[in-house]
Amino acid sequence: MSGRPKVSVICAPQIGYNPGMTSVDLAFNHIAEQLGADVTYWRLWDQSEWLRPPGGSRVIDATHVQDWGSGLTYELARGRMDEVVDADAVLFWGDFLHMAVYLRQTADVLSRRMDAMSFEEALDCAAQYYLLRGCDVGSFNRVITYGSTLAFNTASDYSSLYGMDLARFVGNVRRAWFRDPYSASTAQTFRSDELSCKAPDAAFLLPSQPREEAPSRLGVFIGRSNLQPEAIAAFGRDLARRLDLEPLWIPWGIAPGFWPMDQRRRFRAAWPGLEHNSSRPTRAQIAQTLWSTARGERAAPYQPAIGDLFDTLASCSVIVTDTYHLAVNAWRLRTPTVCVFDGDHREWNVNAGVPGNLRDKRYDLYSQLDALPLLVDGQRLRPVRDRTARSVAEVLEDGTVGETAIGRAQATSSAARSTLVSELRATLLA
Repeated sequence: MSGRPKVSVICAPQIGYNPGMTSVDLAFNHIAEQLGADVTYWRLWDQSEWLRPPGGSRVIDATHVQDWGSGLTYELARGRMDEVVDADAVLFWGDFLHMAVYLRQTADVLSRRMDAMSFEEALDCAAQYYLLRGCDVGSFNRVITYGSTLAFNTASDYSSLYGMDLARFVGNVRRAWFRDPYSASTAQTFRSDELSCKAPDAAFLLPSQPREEAPSRLGVFIGRSNLQPEAIAAFGRDLARRLDLEPLWIPWGIAPGFWPMDQRRRFRAAWPGLEHNSSRPTRAQIAQTLWSTARGERAAPYQPAIGDLFDTLASCSVIVTDTYHLAVNAWRLRTPTVCVFDGDHREWNVNAGVPGNLRDKRYDLYSQLDALPLLVDGQRLRPVRDRTARSVAEVLEDGTVGETAIGRAQATSSAARSTLVSELRATLLA
């Protein structure tokens, strides 16, 4: 035994290669270095346990798995709840751990993708793990939750057993910080203190890094929304030309967690210069792309190391994406980022939840950063005669919005990092 205090960190499992979730976990790994404590990372399940594993991690032994992206080792928590909470501090870390639909999705994974238990048993297991159902409320003073969201919840969720569990959990833990205003204000209704429940996304707490002196690239990744390929391609082409930047595809994610646009024929045919990193491709380059597209030929998707991805984000002058955590990390690295979103969704949406729910996490992010002029409704883009790229280019060339957003991200993340470390140290000494 080391004699050092112990911290249990409860993390969200990934589904395949997901640099955004990796960045969240790496952010706490940085904070852990400041605590002088023994830290154990926990997952309720891991993708390597699936009946058909999607890749992204490997099994070490019966209770340990290792994530390819972060290199971190996680312990598997099923049947070990006493060990999870047997720590001087218990931290729920990042993303959507306490959201009603996430508990149901967790139950679906455990029951259908892993065949580990029935759906009903799995739903109870998820509530025990993510909301501490059945745990003594007296132990909650050692528990902190940071960076989660309730944004996809609906009114009916709060009148269910889940709602009772959530109120008990949020109302009694030592501190509860959520990443968006809706979740923070909802959490505040469950608490008797007046402490703020709002904090920036956990990935913002990962420190920044130096940028290249004169980047001249437009980074592109579209892979988290249902948008018209030709319209997105036309917008990107026009923006690259107006800013005199060479386009570069950023391999941020692959299936099943993402559906990258660069693998789609219509997108490739509409923006052949992207494959050649040229805003003004030659006729030969255009012909090459159109020929390979017609034949169904395409480059195999690949999974670069997370550090290489961060270097790429930092080397771009501007980034265009539809992916929440790519935008978070790009702003963290001080790269102005245009976010394209699909606001009118008629099916369940990974960015906003049920149809009709307008709490899109990308809109929340850009509202908090005062970067709304760089948020583009992708469903209103048109393949021809669209003026959106011109107005966005003007905002980027002016620089005020980008500077404000970068400053906001740097200031709030620095303050949040300091506050969290102080609270964890106080918890460990209590």
